Amino acid sequence: MGEWKRLLCGLMAMALLACALPAAHAAGGTVEIGNTVLAEGENSIGGGTATLNTAAGTLALKNVVVSSGIFIRWASAFTITASGVNSVAPAQGVNAIYADAPALAIRLQQDASLTLAAQSGANAVCCPSGSLTAAGPGSLNASSLEYPALQAQGDVVLEAGLKAGLGSDSQAICSLAGGVTVDSASLAAHSKDAAVYAGGASTGGIYPGTSVVLRGSTVTLDVTQGYDAVWAAQGGIVVEDSVIEIQGRKDANGGLALYSDGDIAIRGAGTQLTAASTYGISAVQNMTVEAGTLDVSAYDGDALSAAAMQISGGQVQAYSATGRALCTTNGTLSIVGAGTRVTAVSENAKRPTVYSYGTGGIFLDADVSAENTAGGRPFEGVDKTEGVSDAITLGANCEAVGVKVHTVPEAPATTTPGVRSWFVPADLKLTAERLQAPGKVTVCRHVWGAPVWAWAGDYSAAAATFACGNDAAHTRTVQATVTSETRGGSTVYTAVATFEGKAYTDVKTMAGQQGGGTAPAQKPNPKTGI
Repeated sequence: MGEWKRLLCGLMAMALLACALPAAHAAGGTVEIGNTVLAEGENSIGGGTATLNTAAGTLALKNVVVSSGIFIRWASAFTITASGVNSVAPAQGVNAIYADAPALAIRLQQDASLTLAAQSGANAVCCPSGSLTAAGPGSLNASSLEYPALQAQGDVVLEAGLKAGLGSDSQAICSLAGGVTVDSASLAAHSKDAAVYAGGASTGGIYPGTSVVLRGSTVTLDVTQGYDAVWAAQGGIVVEDSVIEIQGRKDANGGLALYSDGDIAIRGAGTQLTAASTYGISAVQNMTVEAGTLDVSAYDGDALSAAAMQISGGQVQAYSATGRALCTTNGTLSIVGAGTRVTAVSENAKRPTVYSYGTGGIFLDADVSAENTAGGRPFEGVDKTEGVSDAITLGANCEAVGVKVHTVPEAPATTTPGVRSWFVPADLKLTAERLQAPGKVTVCRHVWGAPVWAWAGDYSAAAATFACGNDAAHTRTVQATVTSETRGGSTVYTAVATFEGKAYTDVKTMAGQQGGGTAPAQKPNPKTGI
């Protein structure tokens, strides 16, 4: 989203704040529906009741249907509760709910609904001087045209089982100087700008407290006619144990699925994030993926990008049509963990599928598959740290199947330290004419199972074969040391094979033989190796 649009959003909010409202009275403020100032207690209006409790700072709506807005000016926090079916649909330029208060809470009872429909020049809910909380277990439906559907100067929170359906030609949710949290709620939103926006007020270029948190929730964001699905300033983005579906544009005119000027953290085994957008998921600082499943597609940019990135759990699929599937710009790109699975695909031969530039390079200690369908490099790392030997390194139990790391200096050592690395076929002679990276590279983090033993017919030799639990085609065979001894008239043969620092033992007994010591060496059978 362009900066001029964010500035326009702020100017609109200031204009709304300047709207004239009735003077507050001693009880704490004034509540007005249309041109009617509500009296203390029950007010009959819109075919239902609106009950004002000035001492508690509450307004209870029950089956209220009006074509005018609700205006609240209150000195302290104010709460609207709703039961039954309620609708507020004012004329053009009038906010459905306008609350000039330090905090507004909208609480919907079980099976209650509140529909707020704003026309051009207005918000469905506007809190120009405070925060907004909407809580369930009822349904909140809010729509607007030129302005955000839900807008607050401070935090916006959807929680406690709320079912929210939001739509706007601007933003669905806008916090001008705070954060946005969806916690244990359901949100379906569509917009022609950012669906969820936490901008923040700048103090020396810093936007504190402007996070977006999606926790324990189901969130569907449609920005196929808009820009970013989620935009957050330095406060960052957290996705935790949530089911997220983001539908964005598939051309160069769209935005990002998730964007943060700070960090992005994706965690929780219950997380399922599916996103298709123009520019993918991007963090100016760091990105961590700790658990869950991700399926991210970008059509005119990188699928996952950050200054530094660590994927330490979960199942990740990343696709880019024109950019990189995974990219870091100033730190390590690390993929680790016994249960981690990453599949990366890109279709641009000029851009590596998995790429790291800066310091730290690429570290792989997990199951990773990277493919460049146009024949470009699946992996490429540039580590500008002085004294490093490779910009791609593997964990102790990892193997890059059929390939090896090739490294060249990034630049003359007198100017820019560091190296550039990529994979080439393991049997390739490193001549300038033949340095072509394969289109697909698979890295396997071996998890070795129990050995399968093979013995010579006379038990004089034995071998242990280990198969990888992640790919049975990956095997290791270790020749064992065999010793024998006599026990009760039989000969006991003991084979010991050492693999990955651990000793494995197998025993065979031959009745009626006597022997001892070390079994005589024999030439191995060419078929069995023993």
